[in-house]
Amino acid sequence: MNRILIAIAVASFAIAAHADEGMWPLNLYPTDAVNKAHGTHVDQKLLDKAMHASVRFNNGGSGSVVSKDGLVMTNHHVAEDCIQKLGTVPGAPNYMMDGFVSKSQADEGKCPDLELNILQSIKT
Repeated sequence: MNRILIAIAVASFAIAAHADEGMWPLNLYPTDAVNKAHGTHVDQKLLDKAMHASVRFNNGGSGSVVSKDGLVMTNHHVAEDCIQKLGTVPGAPNYMMDGFVSKSQADEGKCPDLELNILQSIKT
């Protein structure tokens, strides 16, 4: 029984080692291999730009900076706490039910108790 489990484990690791997809830490990204295999031109400048766009929300979610003014894109469930808090201001619409589109940056609400951390470097 143990030999069968070991054989399955070894086989699964061998398959995973040859996979061409995956989530690579930006400091370990296989640039040369990806560029060669896919005819791309990924370089360190692009990887650094992606790193500096990586955002961690203090509620455990993640997102990306998508504008020079600091607009952050994330999933709805990550922003849900903020959306609910903004919608509970007296006289404010229910943003969770009705949604909201800002016509200008001045119209955007500020999320209470929200902290965002932007990745600056990775050290191994």
